[in-house]
Amino acid sequence: GSPPLVFAMTYPYSSHNYEFRFWMAAGGIHPDRDVMMTVVPPPLTADALTAGAIDGFCVNAPWNMIAVERGIGRVVATKSDLWPSAPEKVLGVRPDWADANPDTLSRLIVALDAAARWCDLPRNRAHLAEILADERYIGTPADVLFRLLDGRFTIDPDGRVRQIPDYFVFHRNGANFPWESEALWIYSQMIRWGQTAFEPGHVAQAARAFRPDLYRAALAHTDTAIPLADRRIEGLDPALVPTTRGDLVLTGDHFLDGGPFDPAAIADYVAGFAIRSETVARSAHF
Repeated sequence: GSPPLVFAMTYPYSSHNYEFRFWMAAGGIHPDRDVMMTVVPPPLTADALTAGAIDGFCVNAPWNMIAVERGIGRVVATKSDLWPSAPEKVLGVRPDWADANPDTLSRLIVALDAAARWCDLPRNRAHLAEILADERYIGTPADVLFRLLDGRFTIDPDGRVRQIPDYFVFHRNGANFPWESEALWIYSQMIRWGQTAFEPGHVAQAARAFRPDLYRAALAHTDTAIPLADRRIEGLDPALVPTTRGDLVLTGDHFLDGGPFDPAAIADYVAGFAIRSETVARSAHF
């Protein structure tokens, strides 16, 4: 008879929404029946938690640690618990703009690659934290940002710390390669929660949101190791991936529920979830 718990995420079509739902459903909680989901901008989540407007949230760092630092929240799971190499922030442009400005787009990709290399060096993390702390960017204390960049999470108001190796990987292990299979996993979750239907044409459309061809072309003359394939099975044990610079060893990247995702079997993957949208359950495809 109690009102349902209210949980916030950044946007109904955000990675935070899909990963939060994935996490809850893996624990037997139906996000559309058992709780109430709402949208709160990330910088306001700690305030909303303090005011009692929400009971929890899934947003990007550092807003999780800000809630802990204020003594009003605790971190119960991180990205590395759900899917360590899940796609997050992107360099995104419209297809028509990309076609009209190929040189500018190529330069942007090269700049992103160079910046990611710099950010990956531990000796640069303190400086990076100072840059991000500026009010023009994140506007939070540099020491909090540095601890996050170092993978040191203060997880509760009592000061307990969790160390997460390689919590932030900016460049190593093909971190920026736009795998089409990652885009298709997001599409599978859109199907799972009734936001769209499974259609072969939609599969191709979703895959085109990630452009490994543009990435390869822009970085062809650099020493960045670029995978030769566009897709892979996500969520497997460590594996060798052929690249333009020899084989790249990708670390294990398991999903929270332990199940792999084969982009060639999206319908079967979605049908295998016991908890999913009723819209999907009634669909003729399943």
